[in-house]
Amino acid sequence: MKTLIALLVLFLATVSLSLAGAAKKTYSGSYKGQPCIVKVTWYNWEGLGPIAGMIYLSPGAVVTFSGSNSQPGVIELTAAGESFRLVRKGAAAWTGSQFSFSEAPASTPTPSPTPPSQVPPSQMVDETYTGSWRGQQFTAQMRWAPGDEPQIVRRGRGTITMSGGQKFSIEGWQPSADAAEFNIKPDASGETYKTTKTTRDGSEAWESSSLTLTQTK
Repeated sequence: MKTLIALLVLFLATVSLSLAGAAKKTYSGSYKGQPCIVKVTWYNWEGLGPIAGMIYLSPGAVVTFSGSNSQPGVIELTAAGESFRLVRKGAAAWTGSQFSFSEAPASTPTPSPTPPSQVPPSQMVDETYTGSWRGQQFTAQMRWAPGDEPQIVRRGRGTITMSGGQKFSIEGWQPSADAAEFNIKPDASGETYKTTKTTRDGSEAWESSSLTLTQTK
């Protein structure tokens, strides 16, 4: 009996030590062109090791994943039977062709993210666009939701489909009612496209020298 108790105490101590380095984090991200909230458990926050988590999509869909931070700056994981490889960009962003997530800088006070499934449908807006990116024509679909930071009016994510059929993820945010900024992935330039609100043929549009999105009616 004493041997059994000793083994149990040793086991619990080992588990406690293994969990001491674990951390749970919440991120905003994009999964296959859809905006999402990502909750990740890092089982070895101080170094390399396994990870697991959940992807919260709208309306109410949840995708679980598991994988490993097997080498510095690289995550390899499986979600819904598909493999993804994410590379770290900066201190708190992980990017891949179909799945990316990031958190705000620690110095920026932000409220806890709200999973899209908890955002009232009346506050989420689906919009379609025609436009051009570096002279190439495209169509786009985006879903906008209220901003998750005091300085952001609203934030949206979606998909761009080029005239040749190639697809890109697009993320946008409005720092004011008359300005919007966009990131497109994958984009070798890594540029943030800063646009201003205009009107084209009676439709609201966002324009910069390299990117134009005109809302379709």
